[in-house]
Amino acid sequence: GPATEVQASLRYDIPSLEIVGHVDKCNVVVEYTRDHDLCGRTNREVITYFNQLNVETLINQAIEETKVGNVAEATKMLTQAQMLTQKIGNTALTQCISQASEELNEKGTISSGVMKTVRVGASHTVKIDDQ
Repeated sequence: GPATEVQASLRYDIPSLEIVGHVDKCNVVVEYTRDHDLCGRTNREVITYFNQLNVETLINQAIEETKVGNVAEATKMLTQAQMLTQKIGNTALTQCISQASEELNEKGTISSGVMKTVRVGASHTVKIDDQ
């Protein structure tokens, strides 16, 4: 399929070197295809990182839905996030999301402590071995 060149930006911190908010940019060539054999060659580590970003997005959206009282939508998003964390093997975050889901189902809200724990857990990218 057609290839497109895009620019990717990576923001990172290296506290031990006192580097905070550093941004690197690079050009990336993206090729779109419907060929399932080519899709299967995608690096599993890249997929894992992508899924972790999806988890963070789902959790942030779930928290916002909770704040406006949309418990059903928040529950749906937390369930999706939990399935992704199970798939990538991030058991610690899976447990945090489970706790948030239980609170949401029992009380219709998520306590600020649990909310903070889940947000922090989701914002950290974890390298999962044996992917």
